[in-house]
Amino acid sequence: LVAQNQASEHEVEDAILQKYLNIQISPISPDSGKIATTSTSFAVCIVQDITERKGVEQALKQRTQELFLLNTLSDSLQLK
Repeated sequence: LVAQNQASEHEVEDAILQKYLNIQISPISPDSGKIATTSTSFAVCIVQDITERKGVEQALKQRTQELFLLNTLSDSLQLK
């Protein structure tokens, strides 16, 4: 996408580092700091460690599933 002058953002899991990473890549023009419109290839790359956030998201997802199950069971018991 950078070759097409489009920004790109991805979340990846690095098995070697055992980390989740957010990677943002944006093409830039070497002269003006604006998005590149020529064949010159420069880019800014930002890498963030999002391992903690992913852990919290997973815990929240699991808790939500548990609460849904408990709510379903509770409804079933109340109907009897």
